[in-house]
Formats: sequence, structure tokens, C-alpha cells
Amino acid sequence: MEEGGATGGRGEAGGYAWDFPLRRERHYGERVVACFPDRPPHLHAMLAAALAARPDAEALILDDGAPARRRLTWAELDREVRGLAAGLAAAGVGQGDRVAILLGNGLEFVALAYAVARLGAVLVPLSTRDQTPGLRH
Repeated sequence: MEEGGATGGRGEAGGYAWDFPLRRERHYGERVVACFPDRPPHLHAMLAAALAARPDAEALILDDGAPARRRLTWAELDREVRGLAAGLAAAGVGQGDRVAILLGNGLEFVALAYAVARLGAVLVPLSTRDQTPGLRH
């Protein structure tokens, strides 16, 4: 799938600077995109890598309209994810199962996405804009 031709991935945002090598890969027919060559194989591996590298760094900044934004570190997010994954596993969710969720953007969505990935299950996010006929389908 590799298209070849390494490119640089440099930038800065939110106080973080990065300089990662990128490579061009062919995806979806003729579409060629710049990709990280050493990217984690799945979502759970991404969380584990971030947790190992910088457990006390900010992972999420939640702005839910409250006067103060809530900030979570990778370690705090991982604690949320572990608890949710344990609850899902106790309910019988396992590898390959599909877990449908109907949530807006926020901590719950992010934590459930990681928890489902940790179990090897498949997340099926449903749109909060969908009406009853769409959800019934």
C-alpha cells in the first residue's frame, strides 16, 4: 500500500511542537495521503502509547459550557476507560461485538470509544440528530 516518498510532518499547535516523518500511502483507490509510518495499529494502542509517554499531560479539555473547563490527563482518561471497559466486559461485551452509543461530543463518547477498543469490540456511534425512524432502522 505504500506509495513512497517520505515527507516531513512538522508543526505546532496548542503549545506542542512535532516533527514526525511521514510517508505517502495509497488508500481508497487512487487517493494518496501522508501517513505516519510507525502509527499505532488500533485505538487502544494509541491510548497506551500516549499514557506511557506522557501520563500527566493533558489528554482532553472539556468545554461543556460550565464556567471552568475540565481538563483530563492521559492517566485520568485511562482510569475512566478502565472502569468502563470492566463494566462492559462484565455485561458480556467482548471481541468483535458491536456496541451502539447515542451520545453527543464529550468525555463519555471519548472514554467509551477507548473502552470498546480496549475490549476489541466495534463502536457503532449513532447520530444524536437522528429521529425515531432512523434509529429504529
